[in-house]
Amino acid sequence: MTPPLKILFFARIREKVGLAELSWPITDAITVTALLDALMAQYPALAQEADRLQVSVDHQLSTTHDVLIQPGSEVALFPPVTGG
Repeated sequence: MTPPLKILFFARIREKVGLAELSWPITDAITVTALLDALMAQYPALAQEADRLQVSVDHQLSTTHDVLIQPGSEVALFPPVTGG
């Protein structure tokens, strides 16, 4: 059995989705883009954040949405982080 993705939602992304964590079944590797498209179809309010989403795959910030996500990976979605 292929392990599902563990998807974590933070800050206002969590508020848009209404969940802190989600288990997402996949059988093959998918891109960040494909996952985001599927999540936005399931949670339309997430689309409002599409241009500002930060994505981490297995604790590594994804700088492009072409990164492949393997079954069993952990993906975190959060708004841009600023500091001062």
